[in-house]
Amino acid sequence: LPNAMMLISKSKHFGTAREIAVKQLESKRQVSYDNLANDNSSIDDPRISLLPKGGGTILIEDCDISICTKSEEIKKVTVIINWTENNKNQQVTLSTLIGKGGLSQ
Repeated sequence: LPNAMMLISKSKHFGTAREIAVKQLESKRQVSYDNLANDNSSIDDPRISLLPKGGGTILIEDCDISICTKSEEIKKVTVIINWTENNKNQQVTLSTLIGKGGLSQ
């Protein structure tokens, strides 16, 4: 039974981390490309406190030249949510590309 409780807790934390990451990506998709500046900042979401030793980062950077081979105007947005579960570091990482003239532009 203790193992089952541990798995339920881990699953709940993973789900919360994923929800936070998805919300952050959706929020950045609503910002026009011209207003997306390269940045590395902490996530301000109250649900982070639901994760043991939880934290998060949003990284906005120019598209890597190995992907954007023709100098396309594209930003890569990466959201990283991390927490500690039973003394083990856990992490959810989601990324998306946002381009000038893209879906929400």
